Amino acid sequence: MSARAATRRGRLAFCALALGLGACGGPPSFGSLAECRARHAPSPDDGLPGCIKTDAGVMPIEPTYIAGVVQCELAGLTDAGAALEAQAVAARTYLAGHLERKGDDARVRTSPRFQCWKNPTHARSLDAAQQTAGVVLRYDGALIGANYVAGARSLTIDCLPKSPSVNGYDYPTWAAMRRVYQQHRRAGKRIPFGGVSWTEVVVTRNEGRRGADVAPTPMAGRVASNRGAFGQHAAVCLAENLGYETADILRFFYGDDIEFSRPLAPVDPEGEGVASISNTVATE
Repeated sequence: MSARAATRRGRLAFCALALGLGACGGPPSFGSLAECRARHAPSPDDGLPGCIKTDAGVMPIEPTYIAGVVQCELAGLTDAGAALEAQAVAARTYLAGHLERKGDDARVRTSPRFQCWKNPTHARSLDAAQQTAGVVLRYDGALIGANYVAGARSLTIDCLPKSPSVNGYDYPTWAAMRRVYQQHRRAGKRIPFGGVSWTEVVVTRNEGRRGADVAPTPMAGRVASNRGAFGQHAAVCLAENLGYETADILRFFYGDDIEFSRPLAPVDPEGEGVASISNTVATE
């Protein structure tokens, strides 16, 4: 039995141990921040504290917080392990950047304005967190922004976005929509698009690119940490249709020169998934 298979066999029992009496049902309870950190050591790989203070209470980053983000953001859309693991790495990196800026004791919001979070009830959410524990992304030694959005729902078989009209928008091209987005963003106006597919205007496809050739996302400033934005629907497509591994998916959006805090093991193929995705755009 592979290490991954053994992990999957035991993950439901792990869920009960990790989440306390609430197990995979009600809200978890881990006491005060100091009490939680006394039981959960900082990660040697990503430098994150063992626990954080969130709007839903104090909780360990691994696996409770990261698994809950995967649960809320992507686990309803797919059970493709590579896509879920890529989401876990992006979420952990995004959190790491927030704590680096604000301090380890900063409150972490659990709404879509930061990263949406739900009590992790799917084994696949916990699995994605466990398999990637401690993995964050850097470029030239510094954390990347790791922005991510839903992106276009309607994609080609090779994971490119179909036209805006197919995705429900009366625009000739995504470039035209992007210009409108940038104009409204610069003016501080509300973005005039509905649904989630409009977020395709900020998704980047940086496969094979390195250094200055990596396209930044217009949802963030022109800073060194801006290495693009991950598209959730496209990530699922890459895993399900094209067989991309976790690291390949992350490089597809953020560039070939991103650095992983530790190596990632290949994902064992397991299952298919369809459902819906949350309307989440990480903005901080």
